[in-house]
Amino acid sequence: MEQILTPEQKQYEQALVNIGQEIEQNGHAVTRFVTDDDKADWAFKQLSQLAAEHKHDQDYVDHNIQPYLDWLAKRDNKRKSFQDFLQLDLMTYALNKRRDDPKYKLNLPHGKGTFRRAKAKPVVKDDQALLSWIASNWPAERAKEAVKEEPRKSVLNKYMTPAGDKVVDDNGQIVDGMGVDTGHDSVTLKPLEEDDD
Repeated sequence: MEQILTPEQKQYEQALVNIGQEIEQNGHAVTRFVTDDDKADWAFKQLSQLAAEHKHDQDYVDHNIQPYLDWLAKRDNKRKSFQDFLQLDLMTYALNKRRDDPKYKLNLPHGKGTFRRAKAKPVVKDDQALLSWIASNWPAERAKEAVKEEPRKSVLNKYMTPAGDKVVDDNGQIVDGMGVDTGHDSVTLKPLEEDDD
């Protein structure tokens, strides 16, 4: 299995190859600073100091970052709480305005709210009444598909349609044990981005 090298490792490997080739061709490789044992020892000392400085800096950051992370989390929690309060209040305000004026649009200099009406859908009000109705009105195969131990709403919704405050199946029969969730307005809030200036 081939070892995957980082860019630094690749650069180091290539430098070793270049040095080896230079020694083969010239009998030695040219150095820029390390020309004797004293300078080599000094270079080792510098490398040790650089490693120690890095370790010191890393320890300092590790030790001091946690209070900043705690501070940030505390501030974020306060902001989130206030943000949740404002969003809930804005949604309540917008939906109240929409109730009074179905064409109301929330579009202000610092943000807007878009409204969406959920579609009316059939909902089970009484499992037993519905099971009884299915057993007496639907063919056995469809009934088996629609019911396990309780009504399977995903299957039922394929055959059911709201009709006012009642639910009818695809044959137009009023279904016992079903009601209508008339849907509701929802609002999505989009504050405008603040400029930093």
